[in-house]
Amino acid sequence: MIKEILIMAKSEKLGNYCIAGFDMATKQWIRVVSDKDSMQNAVPRDIKYDNGGDVNVLDIVEINFIKPTPTQAQSENWLYDSKIPWKKCGTVRLEDVIKWRDTDNCNKVFRNLGKVVFPDSASGESLLFLKIENPKVRKKTVESYYYKNVLETRLYIDFSYKGNQYEELPIRDPEICERYRGCENGDYSLGLQSAYAVFSLPEIFENTGKHHKILAKLFI
Repeated sequence: MIKEILIMAKSEKLGNYCIAGFDMATKQWIRVVSDKDSMQNAVPRDIKYDNGGDVNVLDIVEINFIKPTPTQAQSENWLYDSKIPWKKCGTVRLEDVIKWRDTDNCNKVFRNLGKVVFPDSASGESLLFLKIENPKVRKKTVESYYYKNVLETRLYIDFSYKGNQYEELPIRDPEICERYRGCENGDYSLGLQSAYAVFSLPEIFENTGKHHKILAKLFI
């Protein structure tokens, strides 16, 4: 099955990518997943178009899918055919996306004000395109998720949405991570009253038994 997808996020996932966007025919979310269980079905980092070009956010892409593969937490998942190269059909501007589809309609980011969602609260909605207020990047050193007594430097975002404050959601946007790679720990104002962002709810993190909200893409 061939679908045209407007790429809205290409976030880091286990050294590879989590790629998601809007179905051009239905305006519904689709998360592109692979059959590679060893990397939690991420899209390989070397993904290219049929002409060798890189896949970028806001590209319109023709992808061959095999079947939908929804999970309890992620109803949007579709398995793509890795034997058929992706084809770029065009590129759009963010303002055109907003006119075409607008943001998602929700009162809270994944139904609560915290950083996580418990498994019994997961509804299958795992992607959101939202307009947030007063975004701020925080860089800090914390203990590794995976290795005991190992410290790692990570980036987080603080912001408000519909009058509620959200703090320290992990950033997985490669462009934002690169932008602050050489910066010291601390809080960084983006100088924006508002910004558009894509949030994602990954599958359960084994170390905590919860779904951890992440920032997949920040449009600045």
